[in-house]
Amino acid sequence: MATVGFRIRTKNKSYVFIKIYLYAQKSVRLDTSTGIKIYSKYWNKNLQQIDYEAPNFQKNNQKLIELKKYVLDKVNDSTKNNLDLPWLKLVVNKFNGRQIFTEENTVVFQSKLWIKNNSSRIKPNTIKFYSVFIKVIIEFEKDINQRLVFEELNLVLLENFKNWLLNEKEYSINYSNGIIKGLKTISKEVLKREIKVNQQVFYLSCFKNDSIKKIINLISISEFEKIKNLKIQSNSLLNSKKWILIGYSIGQRVSDLLELSIDNVRQANNNRLYIDINQKKTGKFVTVGIVDKVVIDIILNSFPHKISNSKFNQDIKKIAELAEINQIVEGYKYDGSKKKLFRTISKISIIVFPRPQKIFCNQSLWENTHSHSNETYRSLKGKYVFRICW
Repeated sequence: MATVGFRIRTKNKSYVFIKIYLYAQKSVRLDTSTGIKIYSKYWNKNLQQIDYEAPNFQKNNQKLIELKKYVLDKVNDSTKNNLDLPWLKLVVNKFNGRQIFTEENTVVFQSKLWIKNNSSRIKPNTIKFYSVFIKVIIEFEKDINQRLVFEELNLVLLENFKNWLLNEKEYSINYSNGIIKGLKTISKEVLKREIKVNQQVFYLSCFKNDSIKKIINLISISEFEKIKNLKIQSNSLLNSKKWILIGYSIGQRVSDLLELSIDNVRQANNNRLYIDINQKKTGKFVTVGIVDKVVIDIILNSFPHKISNSKFNQDIKKIAELAEINQIVEGYKYDGSKKKLFRTISKISIIVFPRPQKIFCNQSLWENTHSHSNETYRSLKGKYVFRICW
């Protein structure tokens, strides 16, 4: 059974707020200000009321009695899962006739406003992420029957949110961390507009990946040669094969790779090629040297036409199957939802275009490429441009 009481925090003669506290479950005490302020010398700790010597003691004591009854009634009308500090603050504020909640102070409203105000300067993938982020927040609000207001984002509520992401929704750690980072980013943005934000949101930590076995599967040299020498009849797959071979040589993101044209190409004095790239994600201009003769011939004489990212990744699997890249490997793969499961599986089913860090880097490419630091090349020398993703 829930217990409601009152207290003050200080023992000196200062002018302080009377606190209301609530024990609702598991001996956890929640407390917040009642809005009533008195000199501490007028507080009767045993009776939990104001002494008769204080100004307006009858009026304020009656208010405490009514507040206690109001809170207990609300406790009986609520589920135990909702009884947290934001809930208690909201109940007290409603009793006092103070309305903290406005639509403009909610996470959903400000996220939509941020997208609207910045749509011309942020990348499409960022807009896509925050659109998904808003849907996740709305779903959480429905589950807890409470709107997320920036001023009420305390650690108790935020830890509940983290637990909901990972355990109830069973999202992956990386996906959950992305949502957490998105919330912190939006909170920083609204501070610029002088909206009150509970500073505890910035102390919210992400999940650690230490407990998850990290596996990176890379295409071997022999598998690369299989793709390179593969004879393909389909014009569509042949076009994708050309993109694959160029991708091996430049080690850039797929969004940058598939935007290339012959206009990005420059010939070097040593019969090799340079490709100039303006990276979409970083906004940086980089130059990558091409040393493979087969790739040089493709670029100069039969440059591939543009295709979509999804079509490219579909064709990669088909080409890998034709090249008999069917090694059985260990890795993580989605089970149809957003949860990754560790399993033993064929490379064909999990191969997609890589992240740029996993680049093919031989000695010649090192000497002719200017897009990465020496430290990056030392760490990646001998790696291959395609990785296995899950």
